[in-house]
Amino acid sequence: MIDGHFLPSRSDLAGAFGDLGTFAPLTIGMISACHLDPTNVMIVFGLCYFLSALVYRMSMPVQPMKAIAALAIVQGATIATIAGSSLTIGVLMLIFALTGSLGWFAKITPRAVVRGIQLGLAFTLIVTAIGFMQKSGAVSILGVNVSYLTVGAICFAIVLVLSNNRKIPSLLVVVPIGLGLATVGTPFLKLVPLQPSLPTLSSSLTYGGIITGLVTLTIPQIPLTIGNSVIATESLSRLLCPGKRTVTVKRLGLTLGVMNVFSSAVGGVPMCHGAGGLAAHYRFGARTSKATIIMGIILVSFGLLYGKTLTTILGQFPLPILGVILLFGALQLALTIRDVTGREEIFIVILVSVLCAFIPYGFVIGWPTGILLTRVLNRKGRVSMSS
Repeated sequence: MIDGHFLPSRSDLAGAFGDLGTFAPLTIGMISACHLDPTNVMIVFGLCYFLSALVYRMSMPVQPMKAIAALAIVQGATIATIAGSSLTIGVLMLIFALTGSLGWFAKITPRAVVRGIQLGLAFTLIVTAIGFMQKSGAVSILGVNVSYLTVGAICFAIVLVLSNNRKIPSLLVVVPIGLGLATVGTPFLKLVPLQPSLPTLSSSLTYGGIITGLVTLTIPQIPLTIGNSVIATESLSRLLCPGKRTVTVKRLGLTLGVMNVFSSAVGGVPMCHGAGGLAAHYRFGARTSKATIIMGIILVSFGLLYGKTLTTILGQFPLPILGVILLFGALQLALTIRDVTGREEIFIVILVSVLCAFIPYGFVIGWPTGILLTRVLNRKGRVSMSS
């Protein structure tokens, strides 16, 4: 059952775009580098947003899996490898959820380690956001070249000034500015001609693609998926929406599994939920499932109506504005450490976050390191195991 009456509030409308800073660059990068069909990718994302709204009845995000996306872009992974990775991560998550393994992982992961994972992800998002905001370039407005730095500064100020304004959510100002700059001087329909297209339902799964996807993409992603997309997301949902009882570790594992098995069969990409996306949607106003329904409608509509030309407009969206959106979402995620007070717990949070953010495959190292260190300190009665 979907929340309340049908019409969304302005806050939900603005919050729907809160995860754009993560979603757009990774999705565009994978479509371009891996030669994926943008119609299929966008429609699959849209349908999974609908599933998320139906299951969780809150603004639960659907986003590309970060480690897989980064590796796929760098490697120029084939369509078969992408499909194989989606299938293997989906099957593994279903197995973990149905066997109770995810519950066990959550039980042995202390609160300080969860917060460290969240803070580590916030660090990586902040670094990415700053990189976007520092991109060189300019846009011509009425014959005057305005630098990207100026554009980013103006949007940063807008978000800051409107941060607590319930009547004018900041993204309802910032996103139209980005779209306007992306299409300035060019009629929208000329820049992105209307080219309706239907998704192709042929599967790209092959035995070789499954094996390659598992080894090169899925295995590096597993710690991040369990740590951030499941454990940290469940924890953050309780913190941000204490009245909701729809988010559980098992349910997150099941929806991740279903989404990715489906995606592997119809030309999508590996996708997840995620604490960063949840924090970003919440930071910009999303409080109900209407925010995710809005994103689902937008993605399915763009996929069907603009097909092959869809990436043009997203590719034109100024990176500094994406950086501003990403930065404030990351800061919301970083604030989750406020419930950590003990010195030993703070030390664990900082250690885990640094390992996760700044060491190659840091989530593989940071997660178990934090668990082991907590157990050592717990034997001395110096740190809590509760999460």
